[in-house]
Amino acid sequence: MNVNIIILAGGKSSRMKVKCPKILMNLAGKPVIDYVLSAIEKTNPLKIVVVVPDNKIIIDYLVSKNIDVSIQETPKGTAHALLCGLKKFAGDDITVVVNGDVPLLQTSTLEYFIRNFYYDNKISFMSTKLDKPENYGRVIRDEKNNFIKIVEEKDIINYEMKQIKEVNTGIYMGKVNEFLKRLKHIKDLNNQKEYYLTDALNMGDVVYLNESSDEFLGINTLEEYSSVAKIIWIKRAIEFMKQGVCILDPQNFYVDEDVKIEPDVVIYPNVFIQGQSTIKKNTTIYSGCRIVNSFIGEDCTIFDNTLIISSEVGNNSSIGPMAHLRPETILKGENKIGNFVETKKVIIGKKTKASHLTYLGDAKIGESVNIGCGTITCNYDGFNKNETTIGNCTFIGSDVQFVAPVKIGSNVVIGAGSTITKDVPDNALAVARAKQINKLNWFKRWVERKKKK
Repeated sequence: MNVNIIILAGGKSSRMKVKCPKILMNLAGKPVIDYVLSAIEKTNPLKIVVVVPDNKIIIDYLVSKNIDVSIQETPKGTAHALLCGLKKFAGDDITVVVNGDVPLLQTSTLEYFIRNFYYDNKISFMSTKLDKPENYGRVIRDEKNNFIKIVEEKDIINYEMKQIKEVNTGIYMGKVNEFLKRLKHIKDLNNQKEYYLTDALNMGDVVYLNESSDEFLGINTLEEYSSVAKIIWIKRAIEFMKQGVCILDPQNFYVDEDVKIEPDVVIYPNVFIQGQSTIKKNTTIYSGCRIVNSFIGEDCTIFDNTLIISSEVGNNSSIGPMAHLRPETILKGENKIGNFVETKKVIIGKKTKASHLTYLGDAKIGESVNIGCGTITCNYDGFNKNETTIGNCTFIGSDVQFVAPVKIGSNVVIGAGSTITKDVPDNALAVARAKQINKLNWFKRWVERKKKK
């Protein structure tokens, strides 16, 4: 059965106490609303409408995804938000109503509800029982899934029926005309000066109790935001472990939805792998690393506290600890990028090594090059970024500065402490530093002068 779907996302998220609208907050790699949209779009609805506040950031984001929006200019609760959304549909349209802050909702659950629980002239209701229902409205039902009434805590305690079961607010389904008829009778404001959608339910409506309470966890506070993110990350960790990825601590494994990790990868605790990243087999990633939109080849080792962004690391490479690969870094393979080495927009050939304390930016470096400690490609002249080129099998001593643009040939030796401002041909030795002068017995005379002062 094809239905229309209204997503309620009109609140101002005041309980979150953050500037970013909660439906756009990054939750384990993507905005909260994207999880809900993804689950819904897979059901192939006739139309999706999202009810939103008058917030340009939210509206622009949804419009960019070709999602129709209905604006709730004044936040008056879920019942009022639904009225705003129903304006987009005809009276006989069958409509499903979903909250915009339930990112764990599964497509299969929604499809089962739509397929089995539509009844003409009724409102069907899918919900669950939560261990901590403080932030949710309540209803009760009997063992045959019949709706009983909306209640408060004291009513649950005093209710005479022995077969009741408590459930919480969830997902609704019915015809537009039936929703409109019910909503006209909602006149009572709750303690938050809002109209609750749960008040639209009547005796005889059908309540379907879903056993998976996680799917109905909403995000109303930062504590709930954190709890839901943890559930998502742990589920992803379990899926990767089923595929042969060795995750040493699934409770502290943070990976985005589109990341690909091959078998026999070992991942230590507190690693973040984000965006469109790929980790090939037999690679080990140690604690404290963050990898974003990057490709890591086979048999690599990424040592502790390394940051890799929009880069490619070839097979059999060693990176870190404390290394920073900035965007457009390409390592061809068998490379060593050691501690406190930073790279940016650089292509580095096979077997080339930069072991420590080095900056390589806007450069093309050949194969089997040794880059000494403290080497810098001086790529910025105050106006433009300039390129350094280094050939194969070149040896660069410590504390060398290449003032770009400059070209260094193959089989070249650059003396330690040199500042290279001119091109160096193949097979040459380049030394660019002041002549050393030794003054004999200078120290003793220096000390005596200091004492006299």
